[in-house]
Amino acid sequence: MPELNPYAPPPSQSDPRESRPALAPVAFAARLAGWFMVANALLVAVVSFTVADKVPGGGTQSHVGPICDLVIGASLAWGHRQYVTWALVRCALGVLVLGGIAVYHGDYIELVFQLALSGSLFALLAGAPGVARVGWRASCLRSTRSCPSSAHGS
Repeated sequence: MPELNPYAPPPSQSDPRESRPALAPVAFAARLAGWFMVANALLVAVVSFTVADKVPGGGTQSHVGPICDLVIGASLAWGHRQYVTWALVRCALGVLVLGGIAVYHGDYIELVFQLALSGSLFALLAGAPGVARVGWRASCLRSTRSCPSSAHGS
């Protein structure tokens, strides 16, 4: 019979993989952003298929973006936390690529809409707002003299 080592740690009955903490569930805001990404992908697909034959060059649009939106958005909507970073990268690429194309063509209205869409998704995906995101508005609410928009109570 082998001799037992009195200094050895006790034998473990549980699997060490089970002792790892589970990932926190995806916040409601990130799930909502996922549903917005799915809706955006479906709208882009519908527009590209219905307008493709009516607009010159309409059928040349890439379908990679909507497919990425659909996959990432559905994963977020189902609660997979590991896709939050991919969604943030997708928002940043959307602003850079589509915003750059809009500026190149001089279509500043499309640029504003792209900034609004990507900015709202980014705000939803960023998580709980910190001091940097709400600090200025909170300071405006405390002092009505420093911010002109706070005089109306908004």
